[in-house]
Amino acid sequence: MLSFGDMRLYHAESGLRICNWLIADIMMFLVKYIIPHMINTILNVIAPIILVMLIGAIYGRLFKPDPKMISTMIIYLFAPFLVLEGITNADVQADELLQIGVFVVIVSVALSLMVGGIGQFIKLDRRTTSTLILCIVIFNGANYGVPFNTFAFGLEAAEIAVVYYAASAIVTNTLGIYLAAWGTGQSARGAIISVIRVPILYATVIGVGLNLLGWYIPTTGSVVPPEHTAIPLTIARVIDVLADATIPLMLVMIGIQLQNLTLPRHKLQQIIIAGLGALLLAPLVAALFATALGMDGLIRQVGIVQWGMPTAVMVSAIVTQFDGDTELANGTLLFSTLGSILTLSLLVELL
Repeated sequence: MLSFGDMRLYHAESGLRICNWLIADIMMFLVKYIIPHMINTILNVIAPIILVMLIGAIYGRLFKPDPKMISTMIIYLFAPFLVLEGITNADVQADELLQIGVFVVIVSVALSLMVGGIGQFIKLDRRTTSTLILCIVIFNGANYGVPFNTFAFGLEAAEIAVVYYAASAIVTNTLGIYLAAWGTGQSARGAIISVIRVPILYATVIGVGLNLLGWYIPTTGSVVPPEHTAIPLTIARVIDVLADATIPLMLVMIGIQLQNLTLPRHKLQQIIIAGLGALLLAPLVAALFATALGMDGLIRQVGIVQWGMPTAVMVSAIVTQFDGDTELANGTLLFSTLGSILTLSLLVELL
């Protein structure tokens, strides 16, 4: 008959064997199913985007272009036409447009309040706090999000991703510009004036109006849907050329910014907080609100993935434009872009 000590040893060994079996099964599942899909996502979805950034980095090192000039071109010239074309041509219903808009605004406000509280808790100044919020709230939904969702979920997801980007562009160019201006000491009136000077806001309003009225901007290789009215071809081609230039220019700008970026030690804690906030906290909060709003299908998947994107290059552009904490913005841009290679490939598998 086994003694009490022998029984304890027997049960301990049995428990250890069960744990080993579970660990072995989990590892087998990861090796057989999850890791191959993650590698496929990294190679076929993320790698092409990273390679364009690398080309931008090489260009920046060779020719030393002025980042502020490029950021001004993106904000005031190219991006408005991408938003105008994307919203006008998006094949979504009015109620879906409203749902996406409400979702983006709610998540943006919730994250802003949460991150603002974190900033106060760790005793950051106003300039740094505003930049921290921008790094987490403004996601890279255009130049990273649109191609990523296209490669990951197909062409239908691309249209939805553009709508999410357009909705986030409203936040970027209202709340984002306001916070950037507020962070550098501008008055509320000055911050509001800064907001209304940015043309993406007007491009968004015009795009929604054209979409609801049934207008369509013909693009290269596209067919005008039968229930839509095409705008004049001359105007459409001007819009299309400028819109098509936006994403490559943004990717090149990321490369230009990244090749000069470092992770300054005195900012490392803030950069890690901002980077993890963008890559982990934002999609988690988005998933909670997506469930609360009853979102499903591609609209839910694309929405959560968009919120899991790294910090947008637009943050660097805005912070540079308004003399914010560029070290924090650029450091987070580097940290979150590199970290997204792992987090986004995992996020796609979880969805």
